[in-house]
Amino acid sequence: LGAGDPYSQWGDEKRFKVFHFPWTKNFSEARNFAKSKATGDYIMWIDADERLPEMVQNQLAKFSTWSFRSKGLQMPQAFRFRVVNFRDGVKEPLTCMQLRIFQNIAKMEWGGRVHEHDHLQVCAQSLGLSMMDLPLYEIHHAVHADPKDIEEKAPELRPSATELVD
Repeated sequence: LGAGDPYSQWGDEKRFKVFHFPWTKNFSEARNFAKSKATGDYIMWIDADERLPEMVQNQLAKFSTWSFRSKGLQMPQAFRFRVVNFRDGVKEPLTCMQLRIFQNIAKMEWGGRVHEHDHLQVCAQSLGLSMMDLPLYEIHHAVHADPKDIEEKAPELRPSATELVD
């Protein structure tokens, strides 16, 4: 959590461990720092401006009991969810499949300051991880931003020329 993050007190509830990471204008660095603290077998990530519908929350609460072997399948190492992007001023939301749960493997990492999730999926593919699409599992991404705020933040979030080449 960043400095001054309102969720910092969650650690007081004893259900969460809270680690502070100074914001470096690089989403990958922040996500990789958080991943370095993870101790579970699988990692799921979600942004602060995203929501999981109740049905998805209920199914994920049972994740450890998902039975693939009973169906003659091996447990996938990664799962892709449908992300529904409700952008301001757009009548039809954009949808795409994104890697959102993956096995906690040291070589799995985010890359790039922005659009870091694309690098994560390429990383999973290059490592040969088995992936399963879960199109009924939606994540609702709601971007409600003042266009002036976007203009002010845009220069700091644009990838540099070297990042685009790498």
